[in-house]
Amino acid sequence: MIDAGKLASQVMALEVLHGLLCHTVTGALPEKICELMRMLTGARSIWILARTDIKKNTCELVYVLPIRREGLFTQEDLEILVRTPPHLILARDPGDLPEGSAARPVMERAGIESMIRFPLFVGGDTFGALILTDLMEKERIEEFISLIKPLIPAIAIAIQSAMAHDQLRRQAEELAVHLRDLESRLQERTTVLAATNHELRRFRMVFETAQFGAAISDLNGTLLTVNPRFASLHGYTVGDMVGRSILEIHSESQKPLISSLLDHLIATGRFPLTKVPHRHRDGHDFELFMSGSQLLDDAGVFCALVTTCFEPPDEDQP
Repeated sequence: MIDAGKLASQVMALEVLHGLLCHTVTGALPEKICELMRMLTGARSIWILARTDIKKNTCELVYVLPIRREGLFTQEDLEILVRTPPHLILARDPGDLPEGSAARPVMERAGIESMIRFPLFVGGDTFGALILTDLMEKERIEEFISLIKPLIPAIAIAIQSAMAHDQLRRQAEELAVHLRDLESRLQERTTVLAATNHELRRFRMVFETAQFGAAISDLNGTLLTVNPRFASLHGYTVGDMVGRSILEIHSESQKPLISSLLDHLIATGRFPLTKVPHRHRDGHDFELFMSGSQLLDDAGVFCALVTTCFEPPDEDQP
């Protein structure tokens, strides 16, 4: 069974062949050849283009161009007709075909008296161009064969170019579909990114205007970001604090407690609200209520520490 998609994709190949023999090249040919070509494209002719592999005994119909003869041959008939030897032949009538040839009854049933078959070598493939007609006189068919031989190389090149062009066209169509898909996905991601940025701006506003302190540090204790309230509680600006170690805001006597809280955070993922002593930039000590948690990356790996803090109520101040 011939794949309809393959037939459709090769329409251009036979159209080029057809055009070469009846239109494209006629302007540069003698009138006698033009007349013969016009006769071959009459209302009672059928053009067939097929890919054949003699060694494997396979045949693939590429395209059939019936002119007012649609339905004349079955699919099996067409395959029989194109399985002729890969050389230029002329069958004056069905009786000229070899005894036992499967093509003889096919031609007799269709009332076809003449068949012209010639090979085209395209990119290493053998393409058989087959013209069936009951219109031309036998002598004129012989004349056509002698005249068509010099054109066979040009026809083969034209078909090869047409098929390459058709392949490029299909690749361009596939690329266009792919680009439309990418454009759609990009638009979707752009929409998601815009929504994400909007949420980030909202959280950033909450972070920067909060009346409690908040800070993020790496696993070595280096402050990566702090909000203005956290910085001011310790007597710094935000720019002054980023890049400092958390140990710089604690005295030596306070560090054992800090280490204990960090160990608890690493082991359990958080530490609860705890009153923690701090060292101010000017050197005095003060206390803040603090809580901490782990920050995980997209893979769920612990990558940073997050802490929040606020001042104790007045009655809790020493």
